[in-house]
Amino acid sequence: MYCFQLTEVIFERDSNISYIDSTAFDICPKLETFMIPDSFHTISGVLSNIPKTIKKIILPGTTIETIPRHCFIQFVNLESIEANEYTYIKNTEYYAFSTIKNLKTVNLNCSVYLNDYSFYNCQNLLNVYIKEIRYFGILSFNKCPSLKNVTIIDYNGTIPDYCFEYCQRLINFNSNVAIKIVGNYSFAHCSLLELDLSSLKTVNHSGFLNSRIINFPENIEYIGENAFNQCTFVNPNISFSNKLSEISPGAFTETNGLKQVKYCGRKDFNVVGSVFSSGITIYVSHLYPGSKFYGVIVTKGNSGISCDIPPRTLDTNIYAKGLGPTKFRLLRRH
Repeated sequence: MYCFQLTEVIFERDSNISYIDSTAFDICPKLETFMIPDSFHTISGVLSNIPKTIKKIILPGTTIETIPRHCFIQFVNLESIEANEYTYIKNTEYYAFSTIKNLKTVNLNCSVYLNDYSFYNCQNLLNVYIKEIRYFGILSFNKCPSLKNVTIIDYNGTIPDYCFEYCQRLINFNSNVAIKIVGNYSFAHCSLLELDLSSLKTVNHSGFLNSRIINFPENIEYIGENAFNQCTFVNPNISFSNKLSEISPGAFTETNGLKQVKYCGRKDFNVVGSVFSSGITIYVSHLYPGSKFYGVIVTKGNSGISCDIPPRTLDTNIYAKGLGPTKFRLLRRH
Protein backbone atom coordinates (compact mmCIF):
# COMPACT_ATOMS: atom_id res chain seq x y z
CA MET A 1 0.00 0.00 0.00
CA TYR A 2 1.43 3.38 -1.06
CA CYS A 3 0.51 5.98 1.56
CA PHE A 4 3.24 8.59 1.52
CA GLN A 5 1.04 11.31 3.08
CA LEU A 6 -0.94 9.14 5.51
CA THR A 7 -0.47 10.34 9.10
CA GLU A 8 -3.13 8.43 11.04
CA VAL A 9 -5.29 5.32 10.81
CA ILE A 10 -8.59 5.44 12.71
CA PHE A 11 -11.30 2.76 12.51
CA GLU A 12 -15.02 3.19 13.14
CA ARG A 13 -16.71 1.30 15.94
CA ASP A 14 -17.92 -2.27 15.40
CA SER A 15 -15.21 -3.01 12.88
CA ASN A 16 -15.26 -6.29 10.94
CA ILE A 17 -11.55 -6.32 10.18
CA SER A 18 -10.08 -9.68 11.10
CA TYR A 19 -6.53 -9.44 9.77
CA ILE A 20 -3.89 -6.79 9.07
CA ASP A 21 -1.10 -7.90 6.77
CA SER A 22 2.50 -7.31 7.79
CA THR A 23 3.10 -5.24 4.62
CA ALA A 24 -0.11 -3.19 4.81
CA PHE A 25 1.59 -0.02 6.02
CA ASP A 26 5.15 -0.63 4.88
CA ILE A 27 5.40 2.48 2.72
CA CYS A 28 3.78 5.01 5.04
CA PRO A 29 6.73 7.10 6.22
CA LYS A 30 4.54 9.78 7.88
CA LEU A 31 2.21 7.46 9.76
CA GLU A 32 2.18 8.54 13.42
CA THR A 33 -1.17 7.45 14.90
CA PHE A 34 -2.69 3.98 14.71
CA MET A 35 -5.92 2.73 16.23
CA ILE A 36 -6.26 -1.02 16.71
CA PRO A 37 -9.73 -2.05 15.41
CA ASP A 38 -12.25 -3.09 18.06
CA SER A 39 -12.65 -6.43 16.30
CA PHE A 40 -9.37 -7.52 17.92
CA HIS A 41 -9.47 -8.86 21.48
CA THR A 42 -5.75 -9.66 21.44
CA ILE A 43 -3.26 -7.06 20.27
CA SER A 44 0.14 -8.73 19.89
CA GLY A 45 -0.52 -9.87 16.31
CA VAL A 46 -1.59 -6.40 15.19
CA LEU A 47 1.36 -4.73 16.89
CA SER A 48 3.80 -7.01 15.12
CA ASN A 49 2.40 -5.94 11.72
CA ILE A 50 2.40 -2.15 12.01
CA PRO A 51 5.35 0.24 11.65
CA LYS A 52 7.51 0.52 14.74
CA THR A 53 7.97 4.24 14.10
CA ILE A 54 4.40 5.09 15.19
CA LYS A 55 4.09 7.79 17.87
CA LYS A 56 0.58 7.14 19.19
CA ILE A 57 -1.30 3.87 19.63
CA ILE A 58 -5.01 3.77 20.44
CA LEU A 59 -6.08 0.50 22.01
CA PRO A 60 -9.23 -1.22 20.69
CA GLY A 61 -12.57 -0.15 22.15
CA THR A 62 -13.47 -3.61 23.34
CA THR A 63 -12.45 -6.20 25.95
CA ILE A 64 -8.72 -6.86 25.64
CA GLU A 65 -7.87 -10.27 27.02
CA THR A 66 -4.33 -9.34 27.98
CA ILE A 67 -1.56 -6.83 27.33
CA PRO A 68 1.51 -9.05 26.82
CA ARG A 69 4.88 -8.54 28.46
CA HIS A 70 7.02 -5.86 26.75
CA CYS A 71 4.63 -5.73 23.80
CA PHE A 72 5.39 -2.05 23.01
CA ILE A 73 9.11 -2.08 23.61
CA GLN A 74 10.01 -2.13 19.89
CA PHE A 75 8.10 1.10 19.23
CA VAL A 76 11.09 3.38 19.64
CA ASN A 77 9.17 6.59 18.83
CA LEU A 78 6.01 5.80 20.78
CA GLU A 79 4.97 8.85 22.84
CA SER A 80 1.33 8.16 23.69
CA ILE A 81 -0.94 5.22 24.53
CA GLU A 82 -4.68 5.84 24.67
CA ALA A 83 -7.89 3.92 25.27
CA ASN A 84 -11.50 5.10 25.21
CA GLU A 85 -14.46 4.33 27.46
CA TYR A 86 -15.34 1.22 25.42
CA THR A 87 -12.05 -0.47 26.29
CA TYR A 88 -11.79 -2.99 29.12
CA ILE A 89 -8.34 -4.38 29.87
CA LYS A 90 -8.95 -7.76 31.42
CA ASN A 91 -5.32 -8.47 32.27
CA THR A 92 -1.80 -7.15 31.83
CA GLU A 93 1.28 -9.30 32.12
CA TYR A 94 4.30 -8.24 34.18
CA TYR A 95 6.23 -5.40 32.44
CA ALA A 96 3.38 -4.87 29.94
CA PHE A 97 4.20 -1.19 29.25
CA SER A 98 7.66 -1.05 30.80
CA THR A 99 10.83 0.45 29.35
CA ILE A 100 9.10 2.28 26.48
CA LYS A 101 11.90 4.70 25.79
CA ASN A 102 10.00 7.79 24.59
CA LEU A 103 6.57 7.25 26.15
CA LYS A 104 5.30 10.57 27.55
CA THR A 105 1.53 10.30 27.96
CA VAL A 106 -0.83 7.52 29.05
CA ASN A 107 -4.56 8.20 28.76
CA LEU A 108 -6.61 5.11 29.60
CA ASN A 109 -10.21 6.23 29.96
CA CYS A 110 -11.22 2.70 30.90
CA SER A 111 -10.98 -0.07 33.50
CA VAL A 112 -7.54 -1.68 33.83
CA TYR A 113 -5.99 -4.67 35.60
CA LEU A 114 -2.53 -3.23 36.21
CA ASN A 115 -0.07 -5.98 37.00
CA ASP A 116 3.34 -5.68 38.65
CA TYR A 117 6.02 -3.58 36.90
CA SER A 118 3.45 -2.31 34.36
CA PHE A 119 5.17 1.02 33.52
CA TYR A 120 8.46 0.23 35.20
CA ASN A 121 11.44 2.26 33.96
CA CYS A 122 9.58 4.48 31.47
CA GLN A 123 12.23 7.17 31.68
CA ASN A 124 10.35 9.94 29.84
CA LEU A 125 6.80 9.32 31.05
CA LEU A 126 5.25 12.64 32.15
CA ASN A 127 1.49 12.29 32.64
CA VAL A 128 -0.83 9.39 33.43
CA TYR A 129 -4.63 9.27 33.43
CA ILE A 130 -6.46 6.02 34.23
CA LYS A 131 -10.21 5.87 34.84
CA GLU A 132 -10.23 2.75 37.02
CA ILE A 133 -7.62 0.34 38.36
CA ARG A 134 -9.21 -2.91 39.49
CA TYR A 135 -5.88 -4.42 40.54
CA PHE A 136 -2.88 -2.22 41.32
CA GLY A 137 0.39 -4.16 41.15
CA ILE A 138 3.68 -3.45 42.91
CA LEU A 139 6.37 -1.35 41.20
CA SER A 140 3.78 -0.15 38.66
CA PHE A 141 5.50 3.20 38.02
CA ASN A 142 8.83 2.55 39.71
CA LYS A 143 11.82 4.36 38.19
CA CYS A 144 9.82 6.82 36.08
CA PRO A 145 11.99 9.84 36.93
CA SER A 146 10.17 12.31 34.64
CA LEU A 147 6.66 11.50 35.87
CA LYS A 148 4.90 14.64 37.16
CA ASN A 149 1.15 14.08 37.27
CA VAL A 150 -0.91 10.97 37.94
CA THR A 151 -4.71 10.83 37.89
CA ILE A 152 -6.46 7.60 38.83
CA ILE A 153 -10.17 8.25 39.19
CA ASP A 154 -11.06 5.02 40.98
CA TYR A 155 -8.94 2.46 42.86
CA ASN A 156 -9.00 0.83 46.30
CA GLY A 157 -7.18 3.58 48.21
CA THR A 158 -3.93 1.59 48.63
CA ILE A 159 -0.70 2.67 46.95
CA PRO A 160 1.18 -0.61 46.37
CA ASP A 161 4.75 -1.36 47.41
CA TYR A 162 7.48 0.50 45.48
CA CYS A 163 4.81 2.00 43.19
CA PHE A 164 6.30 5.47 42.67
CA GLU A 165 9.77 4.91 44.11
CA TYR A 166 12.39 7.06 42.35
CA CYS A 167 9.75 9.23 40.65
CA GLN A 168 11.79 12.27 41.64
CA ARG A 169 9.64 14.79 39.72
CA LEU A 170 6.26 13.47 40.83
CA ILE A 171 4.11 16.32 42.13
CA ASN A 172 0.43 15.40 41.98
CA PHE A 173 -1.61 12.26 42.57
CA ASN A 174 -5.28 13.04 41.91
CA SER A 175 -8.21 10.74 42.55
CA ASN A 176 -11.81 10.52 43.69
CA VAL A 177 -10.49 8.07 46.29
CA ALA A 178 -8.37 9.37 49.16
CA ILE A 179 -5.10 7.61 49.94
CA LYS A 180 -5.64 5.36 52.96
CA ILE A 181 -2.65 2.98 52.88
CA VAL A 182 0.87 3.60 51.59
CA GLY A 183 2.96 0.50 51.00
CA ASN A 184 6.66 -0.18 51.46
CA TYR A 185 8.74 2.47 49.63
CA SER A 186 5.61 3.55 47.70
CA PHE A 187 6.63 7.23 47.47
CA ALA A 188 10.30 6.89 48.38
CA HIS A 189 12.57 9.55 46.85
CA CYS A 190 9.69 11.74 45.63
CA SER A 191 11.07 15.08 46.76
CA LEU A 192 8.51 17.33 45.02
CA LEU A 193 5.30 15.71 46.29
CA GLU A 194 2.21 17.83 46.96
CA LEU A 195 -0.12 15.13 48.27
CA ASP A 196 -3.22 15.42 50.41
CA LEU A 197 -2.68 12.82 53.13
CA SER A 198 -5.60 13.79 55.36
CA SER A 199 -7.23 10.34 55.09
CA LEU A 200 -4.04 8.30 55.43
CA LYS A 201 -4.32 5.56 58.07
CA THR A 202 -1.26 3.39 57.45
CA VAL A 203 2.19 4.03 56.03
CA ASN A 204 4.50 1.05 55.85
CA HIS A 205 8.28 0.60 55.78
CA SER A 206 9.99 3.62 54.17
CA GLY A 207 6.74 4.66 52.51
CA PHE A 208 7.84 8.30 52.16
CA LEU A 209 11.60 7.86 52.54
CA ASN A 210 13.41 11.02 51.40
CA SER A 211 10.22 12.70 50.19
CA ARG A 212 8.30 15.91 50.88
CA ILE A 213 5.35 16.19 53.27
CA ILE A 214 2.96 19.11 52.80
CA ASN A 215 0.23 18.19 55.30
CA PHE A 216 0.65 15.46 57.89
CA PRO A 217 -2.31 13.12 58.56
CA GLU A 218 -3.46 13.75 62.14
CA ASN A 219 -5.56 10.59 62.26
CA ILE A 220 -2.84 8.21 61.13
CA GLU A 221 -2.89 4.90 63.00
CA TYR A 222 0.24 2.95 62.03
CA ILE A 223 3.66 4.25 61.00
CA GLY A 224 6.19 1.71 59.76
CA GLU A 225 9.96 1.60 60.11
CA ASN A 226 11.71 4.57 58.45
CA ALA A 227 8.34 5.69 57.08
CA PHE A 228 9.25 9.40 57.04
CA ASN A 229 13.02 9.03 57.30
CA GLN A 230 14.95 11.86 55.58
CA CYS A 231 11.68 13.66 54.75
CA THR A 232 11.33 17.41 54.32
CA PHE A 233 8.36 18.76 56.28
CA VAL A 234 6.86 21.98 54.92
CA ASN A 235 4.95 22.46 58.18
CA PRO A 236 7.33 22.22 61.17
CA ASN A 237 4.53 21.01 63.48
CA ILE A 238 2.72 17.67 63.24
CA SER A 239 0.01 16.09 65.41
CA PHE A 240 -1.13 12.61 66.33
CA SER A 241 -4.63 11.81 67.55
CA ASN A 242 -5.82 9.17 69.99
CA LYS A 243 -6.12 6.79 67.02
CA LEU A 244 -2.35 6.28 66.91
CA SER A 245 -1.41 2.66 67.63
CA GLU A 246 2.29 2.36 66.76
CA ILE A 247 5.34 4.21 65.45
CA SER A 248 8.20 1.97 64.33
CA PRO A 249 11.95 2.67 64.69
CA GLY A 250 13.51 5.33 62.49
CA ALA A 251 10.15 6.72 61.39
CA PHE A 252 11.10 10.38 61.87
CA THR A 253 14.90 10.29 61.88
CA GLU A 254 17.12 12.54 59.74
CA THR A 255 14.15 14.77 58.94
CA ASN A 256 14.36 18.33 57.65
CA GLY A 257 12.04 21.06 58.90
CA LEU A 258 10.24 19.07 61.59
CA LYS A 259 10.42 20.89 64.96
CA GLN A 260 7.42 19.96 67.09
CA VAL A 261 5.25 16.89 67.58
CA LYS A 262 1.95 16.97 69.42
CA TYR A 263 0.17 13.87 70.73
CA CYS A 264 -3.43 14.37 71.80
CA GLY A 265 -4.11 10.85 73.03
CA ARG A 266 -4.04 9.05 76.34
CA LYS A 267 -2.12 5.89 75.46
CA ASP A 268 1.33 5.60 77.04
CA PHE A 269 4.02 5.37 74.33
CA ASN A 270 7.00 5.19 76.68
CA VAL A 271 8.70 2.80 74.27
CA VAL A 272 12.46 2.44 73.98
CA GLY A 273 13.70 3.06 70.46
CA SER A 274 15.04 5.70 68.11
CA VAL A 275 11.99 7.19 66.38
CA PHE A 276 12.64 10.95 66.23
CA SER A 277 15.62 13.07 65.26
CA SER A 278 17.31 14.94 68.08
CA GLY A 279 16.03 18.45 68.71
CA ILE A 280 12.35 17.68 68.15
CA THR A 281 10.05 18.77 70.98
CA ILE A 282 7.19 16.46 71.99
CA TYR A 283 4.05 18.05 73.44
CA VAL A 284 1.31 16.01 75.10
CA SER A 285 -1.89 16.80 76.98
CA HIS A 286 -2.18 16.67 80.79
CA LEU A 287 -3.99 13.36 80.34
CA TYR A 288 -0.89 11.63 78.95
CA PRO A 289 0.17 9.05 81.57
CA GLY A 290 3.91 8.89 80.89
CA SER A 291 6.96 11.11 80.98
CA LYS A 292 8.38 10.03 77.62
CA PHE A 293 7.04 9.52 74.11
CA TYR A 294 9.12 6.94 72.23
CA GLY A 295 12.15 7.76 74.34
CA VAL A 296 11.81 11.55 74.19
CA ILE A 297 10.98 13.48 77.37
CA VAL A 298 7.63 15.17 76.85
CA THR A 299 6.37 18.66 77.62
CA LYS A 300 2.87 18.60 79.03
CA GLY A 301 0.05 21.00 78.29
CA ASN A 302 1.78 24.11 76.95
CA SER A 303 2.18 23.47 73.24
CA GLY A 304 0.08 26.54 72.45
CA ILE A 305 -2.24 24.37 70.36
CA SER A 306 -5.39 22.88 71.86
CA CYS A 307 -6.06 19.16 71.45
CA ASP A 308 -9.43 19.20 69.74
CA ILE A 309 -9.18 15.82 67.98
CA PRO A 310 -11.98 13.42 69.07
CA PRO A 311 -11.09 10.40 71.22
CA ARG A 312 -10.50 7.04 69.62
CA THR A 313 -13.97 5.72 70.50
CA LEU A 314 -15.71 8.20 68.22
CA ASP A 315 -16.16 7.59 64.53
CA THR A 316 -15.41 10.98 63.09
CA ASN A 317 -15.74 11.91 59.44
CA ILE A 318 -12.71 14.03 58.62
CA TYR A 319 -14.44 15.57 55.64
CA ALA A 320 -17.03 17.14 57.95
CA LYS A 321 -14.34 19.50 59.21
CA GLY A 322 -13.38 20.67 55.74
CA LEU A 323 -9.97 20.14 54.26
CA GLY A 324 -9.24 23.72 53.23
CA PRO A 325 -6.85 24.40 50.34
CA THR A 326 -5.48 21.12 49.08
CA LYS A 327 -4.11 19.40 46.03
CA PHE A 328 -6.72 16.67 46.43
CA ARG A 329 -9.79 17.47 44.40
CA LEU A 330 -12.91 15.59 43.46
CA LEU A 331 -12.75 14.53 39.85
CA ARG A 332 -15.71 14.05 37.59
CA ARG A 333 -15.94 10.62 36.00
CA HIS A 334 -15.90 10.50 32.22
